[in-house]
Formats: sequence, structure tokens, C-alpha cells
Amino acid sequence: MAQPGDTITYTFSGAKETEDISNIDKIVIDRMDGADSGSIPDAATDYTSSGGLIQDATVDVSSYDVLEIWVGRKGKDPSITNNGGFGRSNGGDGGVGDMGAGGGSTELVAKNTSTGETAFIAAVDAGGGGTSPIRIVEPI
Repeated sequence: MAQPGDTITYTFSGAKETEDISNIDKIVIDRMDGADSGSIPDAATDYTSSGGLIQDATVDVSSYDVLEIWVGRKGKDPSITNNGGFGRSNGGDGGVGDMGAGGGSTELVAKNTSTGETAFIAAVDAGGGGTSPIRIVEPI
């Protein structure tokens, strides 16, 4: 159970996390990062993209008693089946051999278990699938 004044850090675990916030009126999001996209194997240049960022946000959660935390995972490279990153919204799979997958979203949702009310608190989009730049193979 979170207590006023606690600092809690969440990292990717592969599952939704929950926190009892029944004793908390406000939360401060010090930093919330979106997952990066996957990489392209053996690429000379890294064309991955970064996820979004939220910093220094204060949110009133006094009407809620549970916080759901989804920490997104970076997308994987295209040689792996089902390579989209984990998140509340999973990242899209990359193309075969030429695209890294999109990362999973990082999101916070507050719930009041007595009333069933939910509130979307914050989301940070993940990076889109990484790919190499367009290149012309033969002159037109």
C-alpha cells in the first residue's frame, strides 16, 4: 500500500502492476517514459525511434483506491515472432527482415473499486517501428 510521501519506481515486468492508493490524495509523476521501437538486426545505422515523455505532472487521485500501471516494453527486432512491445496497447509487429517492431504503451489508470468508476490518468506513446531509409535500387 502506497503511503503519502512514498517514492515508487516501476520498470517493465511483463505484466500490469497495481498499487493500493486508498491513502493517497495526489500523485506526482516525476518521469514517465514511453518504450522505444525495436531495432533492425545488423543495420549499419540505428533507425529506432524513442517513446514519449511526461515529467513533473501532479494528478488528484482522491476519488480512487487502485492505480493500474502498465510499463511498456521496447519492440523487438523482426527476426522474433510476435515482436511488438508489451503495454496496455501492444506495439505493432515489424516487417520480416527490415523493420523493428513498435514499442508498447506506458499508461496509468485509476479505479474506484466501490463504484466501478475508472479514470485515465496518463499515457506515453511508444516509438514507432524502426526501419532503414528508402533507397532506390535501380535508376528509373
